[in-house]
This record gives sequence, C-alpha cells and structure tokens, in this order.
Amino acid sequence: MNNQSFEEQITNAMRNIPEPNPVQESAARAAFLAEARHMREHPYRLWQRPHSRKWMIAAAAILIFLIGGFALSVQNIRQANSDATVQAEVIPPDNNPSLHQNLTPTPTQEQIGVSPITAENAAQLVELQRFGTGTMNGAVWSPDGKELALYGALGIWFYDTSDFDATPRFVESDTYINDAAYSPDGSLLAIATNDGSVNLLETNTSTLKMKIQAHQGRALHLAFSPDSQIIASTGDEDKSVRVWSVETGRELIVFSDFFANPMSIEALSFSLDGKTLAAAGMKDIYTPVDREGFSRWSVQPAVLVWDIEQKNLVTTLIGMDERISGLAYSNDSKQIAASTWNGSIYIWNIAKNSAAIQNKPLISLRDSVNQLNGIDYSPTEDILASVSFGGQVQLWSIADQETTEILPIELDGEPIRFDNPVGVEFSPDGQKLAAWDLNGPVIIWNISPTGDSTVATIIRAFNDPFTMISASSDGSRVAAGTQIGYVAVWDLQTGELTANWSSDEPNTFLYDIQFKPNSPLLAIGSQGGEKGLDIWDTSNSGQEVPDYLNPTTISIGYIAAQVGFNQDGSQMVSAGAFSEDVLTLWDVASGEPRGSLNIPNSSDRFYLISDLIFSPDNKTVIFLQTENRALLAWDSTHPEDYRLVEGHSGYVTTIAITADGTMLASIDMEQNLILWDTATWQEKAYVKNIGGNSALAFSQDGGLLAIAGYEGEIYLWNINTQSLVTTLHGHTTQVADMVFTQDGTRLISSSFDGTVRVWGLQ
Repeated sequence: MNNQSFEEQITNAMRNIPEPNPVQESAARAAFLAEARHMREHPYRLWQRPHSRKWMIAAAAILIFLIGGFALSVQNIRQANSDATVQAEVIPPDNNPSLHQNLTPTPTQEQIGVSPITAENAAQLVELQRFGTGTMNGAVWSPDGKELALYGALGIWFYDTSDFDATPRFVESDTYINDAAYSPDGSLLAIATNDGSVNLLETNTSTLKMKIQAHQGRALHLAFSPDSQIIASTGDEDKSVRVWSVETGRELIVFSDFFANPMSIEALSFSLDGKTLAAAGMKDIYTPVDREGFSRWSVQPAVLVWDIEQKNLVTTLIGMDERISGLAYSNDSKQIAASTWNGSIYIWNIAKNSAAIQNKPLISLRDSVNQLNGIDYSPTEDILASVSFGGQVQLWSIADQETTEILPIELDGEPIRFDNPVGVEFSPDGQKLAAWDLNGPVIIWNISPTGDSTVATIIRAFNDPFTMISASSDGSRVAAGTQIGYVAVWDLQTGELTANWSSDEPNTFLYDIQFKPNSPLLAIGSQGGEKGLDIWDTSNSGQEVPDYLNPTTISIGYIAAQVGFNQDGSQMVSAGAFSEDVLTLWDVASGEPRGSLNIPNSSDRFYLISDLIFSPDNKTVIFLQTENRALLAWDSTHPEDYRLVEGHSGYVTTIAITADGTMLASIDMEQNLILWDTATWQEKAYVKNIGGNSALAFSQDGGLLAIAGYEGEIYLWNINTQSLVTTLHGHTTQVADMVFTQDGTRLISSSFDGTVRVWGLQ
C-alpha cells in the first residue's frame, strides 16, 4: 500500500511521469531566437492589458522602464531543458561589426558555504532558501463545490470550502500553471503549464493519469466537454485550438489558422450541451468598406463557434470594439457572452443554423469605464457576474439588461485592496462567487437573491511578483519590492520576514530599491504621492523613518525611477522622468541636492532612466535611458560632463559593474552582451544570443556573470573563458532582478513568480 499523502504522490507523479508522444515534436527549433522574437512581439499579461485613464501615465512609464526586463506578460515562458539550449556566439572585438512557495527550510550556518562563489565552483550552486508564497493565477471550483483549487507560480492549493481558514493541501509544480479545469464528473483536474503540456490528475487515486505534450510553447487555456471525455486547449505559439481524448491522449481535432496570430486566443469554452466549442480572440475579417465596392481584410475581436460532431466552423461573432477578455455560455447553451477590455458585455444567440458571420449582438451591456477582466453565468439563475480592472464586481440581470448588484469590496467596514482582478466564477450551487486578483487576494461572496450579498471570506495567502531586490552590505537582510507599492525584508540568517513597507498613497508604483551601505536604511524610488523617494529604516519594525529622527527623508517631487549610493553611503543619486533634471546628486546627511544633470530632450516623449549604477570610484554614474541604444556615463564632479558609450544595435536593457569598477557588462533586447573596459570604454568582448536580458550580476571577484533568462533560469558565465558554466533552475517565470551579497557567498534573485531565491554553496 502506498503510504504517501495525496499531494506527495501527485507531486512525485508530476515530476517523474514518462513523456508520451501524442503529437510529433517540431524538429530543429532555434529555441532562444524564437523566444526573443516571442518576447518582442507578445507582451506579458500584467502590462499587456490597457489601464484606466488615471493609471495611463504610470502604466506607460512602467512599460518603458520594464520593456527590456520584462521582455514582454504577466506573465509569460517554457522551462529550459538543458544548458545546451543557449546558442551563444562569441565575437572578438576585432571582428565585431558594431564597434561604433512556502518558505523552504532555512539551512544552518554549517550548511551555507563560507567560500565566495566563483567561476570555478559555480557548478555546485544550489538553492538554499526561498522567500515568498508565489503569485496566484486563477481559481476553479470542484464540481461538488467542496474544494476551491487556486493555482499559479508554485503549484496548486486546495481549499476546503467548508473551512477556508484551514490549511490548504498543496501540490507543488516545477513550472508555472496558466489554467486549470475540473472535469464535470469530478474525476480529473487538468492543468495547462508553461512547458506546453496538459496534465490530467486523477483526483480519486492521487495519481497523474496522463501528460499530453499539447503545444510547442506555453499551454494557456483549457475547457472540458460536459461528458468529461474530451478536453480542448490553446497555446501561445500557434493559432489553433486542439481537442484531445481524455482516455488516450490522442489528438482528435485541430481547429487551426482561424486566428490572426499566436497569443491572440483569449478564452475557451464548451457549451453545456457539449455540441459546440467557442474560442475568443483576434481574427482576420473580410468586410466591405464603401459603396464603390472597395473592401478589405482587418483584424477584429471575434468569437468562433465550432460544431464538435461535424468538426466545422458554425459561426463567427463580430462587432466588438475591443479585445475580448472573457467568454461564457448560458446554462441552456443558447446564448454566449463575451466581455471586452473597454468595459462592455456582448451577448449573442447561438444556433446551428445561424449566419456564418453575425455582426450584431442580441444584448450589449456597458456600465464600467474600466476594462472587464472576466465573466461567468450563474448556474441557477439568469444572472451574469463580471469583474473589472479597478476591482468592481457586478451582477447583471440578463432579462432586465441591467446591473442588479455591485458587490461590496470590504470586510467588517475595512476596504480590500482589489486593484487588478482577472477572473470570476460561481460555485456549482450558485450560492457563492469567487473573484481573484493577480496582486494576491481572493474574495468569496455569499450571493443573496435579495441583492444583499456579503463577503464570506478573503484568502490573502499569495503575493505580487517581486520585480526588484537589494541586499544589505553586511549580508544580514534582503529586501524585495513589488510594482504596486510593497516592500518585504527577510533576515538571511533566520529566514524570517522582519519588516514590510506599503505606500500610504493610492496608485503608487515602485521602480527601484537600494540599501544604503553599512546601514539598514533603504531608499525606495516610486511614482505616486508627493515625495517620489522614501528613506525607510528596515530595522525599525518596518516603519518609515520620521523626519525629526532622520533628515534623510528626501522629497524630490517627481518619479524616482532609479536610486543609487556611493561606496560609503554619503551620497545618493536619483534618476527619474517628468523633470528638468535627469539625474540629481544628494548629500545623504543633510538631504540637500549637490548637483544635477540635464540632457535636452529633442522629442516630445519623456526620458525614463531604466537602470543606474554608482561606480566604485564614487564619482561616475552609469545609466540607461529608454530612448537610447547606448550607455551614458556622468562624472558627477562636473555636472555638465557626460558621454555616450555606443556599441549596441538594439535598446540596452540592463547593466552590471564589477566590484572593483574596472569592467561593466551591458545587454540589449537582442540578447547581445558587451563587456566594457571602464577606463577606456573599449569593448573587451561581444557575445551574441546569450539567452536572456532582464538582469545581470557580477560575482565579487568579477570572474562570473549571472544572466537572467526568460523562463526562470539563471545562466552563469565564466568571463575569462566566455563560456557557460551552469544553469540554475528554480524560478517558474522570468527572473526580474539579481544581486550577489557583498561577501560573495550568495546570489539572490527575484522573479515574477512571486519568490525570492537564495543560491549558494553547501
């Protein structure tokens, strides 16, 4: 008899199941070239969505600042199979044509290596610690309503719906989960993951029934047929909807080349009678233009409906003026509803003899200035639920074509932060409604037929993506920040969360955090509020330093996109946008400015600093501007003295400098790496297609360079031999930031998967 727990058996099965081959793999794909193209063409979900008007400026700034690091959602990303996938080409300078989850157990001090990390021992690096509970991507009710499964970056959490306060069962996954669906008979839970697979878990036997390698890229959307016999899926690198046998894993139907481009399929749903399958996305539509007979092809939002038995397209629903964000069939399968990014809901009549193209919906509802991110029909009443960007959840009467209730976003009189909800789903009995936010909380309401619904519970077990990190110079603590205005600090010795900071200003976006050398003070650069820059004492119970105790609370009055300190912490430089001064140098003790650099802007667009380093010589500031394909070096002792350092053909995304300041690394959107001699600003090496471009970090001896990959991997390169030493696997989505501790014994990374990981020698 197997004595393993349910979650242990599933976890082991997910990791060890042999791969069947229900579909043939494409041969000889250039993995990283394709990935680079993908990241340029298809934004990550978190910033791909349009924002409300009040956030447009901030969203645009974030997009420009993070375009290289995010490489464009949320995303989002396949697990690299081996180190050999990096197809880098080293070009000598003379030949260079461009010369102009749960916290993992904290190891004991005996387990943590005391030797610095170098190119010679980097192959022995292991993950020592993990901070953060990860991001949550979605939720699904079991057919009997007894469980609510939440899935995301680290795995699946199964909550008992009779006691949401009870500790959930957890099944870990080594790849990001994009979608999950229970079979209607409750026997299976299907999971769509970043490695392109659809995993079918048998809920009654605690085993993995099958792993279908369904797509070359990520598997994004899933839908079960009502009889639980077939399952449909979509991916991000093809324009098809594929239908699979649940019993054999064989591909039964391929609805291909109906959509305009990969990543354009937004939603997928079976009708409740099982006769039709609908998918929403962007499609090429042929439409007349004028009375002279001119006509054209145009890409429009559309819902395509196929007949499953006949395997043919039944109808195409158009007439929507924005991208589709959600899709749902009515309980009698006669209507289909689609929500859009401009806040509208369109409802159509569906019939087998309907027109090939329907361009006018039966009902068009609009009651929100924000985009709608999801919809769902009640299983018991003629009611539709919707959730919008900004956190509004509404119930609609289909018969009356009006809102019946706006659900409360508060508990015991306290408002709930619910900024970016992305999905909503009724429980099988229609008595509860769940909505979830990418920023963490899941809200569950008791739905009242009298229109007096109340919040039943809130699940706050998840956190945002950590997009920035900083380690204190004594190696005692690490801080990680999220875009939405939250910073957490962990003790690296005990693994405990010791402090946290949240902005008290609404709509605050963080850009950068940096520890002051030899101090627990942390500088926080942000957009939102009046100051733009906060100095926070991380040892003071997570409280902001009062002005009368610490004069280094500096008010700069504009966006602080980047901050940096000199070696002894006596000076700080801030960089931003929407200001006459690009860089400002501050005296930390007095909080007074000591100099500034202004670069005339020849265009109407603002410049945003996307990376910044205060070099060890205590006077040179190297930084990147979003409008340049070059580095900029500023001699802060001569306010008007700066130079462009050119060599990249594409936009430079990030930089790193060695501890002695003699060499600087820069990387661009095309994943081309240049190593610079900072004394002469001549190229020391040029490496093409190195495999990632979102973050760089030098080891303390300068002989090892860490490069963040798109899918969560970290490549460690030997600088002297210009060769790959090893690849670190652990993060399930893109690494956003990295830093070596000052003693060189640990590498710390943060990721969009909502974790911070500490790597070292054992």
